[in-house]
Amino acid sequence: MICEPPTQITTFQIQKKGKKDRTCITPLEKRIPILKASRETRNFQTLQQSLCVCLLSEFCDITIKQPAKKSIVTQQYMRLKSLDFGNGEVIFLSEYLKRRCLELKQDDIDHDVSIKTATRRFQNNKRIELLHLLIDLLIIRGGYEFESKYAEGKAGINKQESIKKVIRDDRIIIEGDRLIEKAEEVNMVISRRLAMTKKELIIRKGDPIIQTLFE
Repeated sequence: MICEPPTQITTFQIQKKGKKDRTCITPLEKRIPILKASRETRNFQTLQQSLCVCLLSEFCDITIKQPAKKSIVTQQYMRLKSLDFGNGEVIFLSEYLKRRCLELKQDDIDHDVSIKTATRRFQNNKRIELLHLLIDLLIIRGGYEFESKYAEGKAGINKQESIKKVIRDDRIIIEGDRLIEKAEEVNMVISRRLAMTKKELIIRKGDPIIQTLFE
């Protein structure tokens, strides 16, 4: 969901003698394209996460914590707590992501990136590294293949992976607009369950509702 810019007029005209009218843009207007792009990025990250959660639910129990705050202008990003594959094999995601992203932060600092910039990247890297981990698990555990596109950016910056196509056993499972539509459905189902439980939500391995969303 993208928040539309304010409807009130935020530009004004300055007329100088002997010169044509010039439109001046306020600081808020300058930020509107950046805010839109940021929201679209967060939305896409959330839908990628929802897709992976749905596919992983075939192999493990997934524990999701309540959101720190309810999202109004974007899809609700999930606070994944753990993945339980049984037989005592549990991945605690907060600990893994903190350790991994601290390594990336220190690597940035070692390469003369400012502490302020490295700290900002630390937060963004949590989402990027979570998606990388979920994709790796789906490849290893489920035999999935992914056709992805990586975001452009400066050299040395962790790149966001965008899943375009999901393949399994040489068959395309889902791609394109349908991938986005189904990921939105998964996100809505899980968000409703979280709202009903008022506490941590556990999606059990083989959850019949989640599993049928991609059939």
